[in-house]
Amino acid sequence: MKHTLHPFTWLLWLAAAMVALTATRNPLYLAVTLLCAALVDAFIAPAADAPNSAVISPRRFGLVVVTFSALFNALMVHVGSHVIVTLPAWLPVIGGPITWEALIYGALNGLALTGLFVAFGVINRAISVQALLRLVPRAYYPVAVVTSIAVTLVPTALQQM
Repeated sequence: MKHTLHPFTWLLWLAAAMVALTATRNPLYLAVTLLCAALVDAFIAPAADAPNSAVISPRRFGLVVVTFSALFNALMVHVGSHVIVTLPAWLPVIGGPITWEALIYGALNGLALTGLFVAFGVINRAISVQALLRLVPRAYYPVAVVTSIAVTLVPTALQQM
C-alpha cells in the first residue's frame, strides 16, 4: 500500500528548504540542506503526471551555475584581502583585484541556487499538477490553470524533441 504526503506538506517542505538555502551562506548548512534535498529526490515516488526526467540534470546544472557564479562574482566584486590576481584598472567594471573571498562567496551563491533547483525538482516530481490546482482558492483558479499550462509546456516540449 502506497502512502503519499498531502501536497500542502510538500509545499511546507519546499518553504523550509527555501528558507534554509536563502538565509545563510554557511557552506556546512548549504551542503546539509542540498544533501537532504538530494536524498528526498532519490527516494520519493514520482506523482502520476510527473515528468520522467528533468530537462537538465541537477549535477550538470550545479556544475554550470556554481562555476559561472563564482567567476562572475570574482570579476565583479572587488572585496577581500586575499588577492589572486589584479586586473588593470583601465578595464571597465572588472578592473581591480580578484580575491578568493569574492570567488568563494560566488560559489556559495551558486550552491544555494543549485539547492533551490533540486528542491523545486523534488516538488515537480512529488506533487501532481491537479493536486496543486486543488490547493488554489476558487477565485484564482483561472490564473492557476494558465500558470500550470505555462509551467508544464516547456519541459514537455523539450522532452518531445
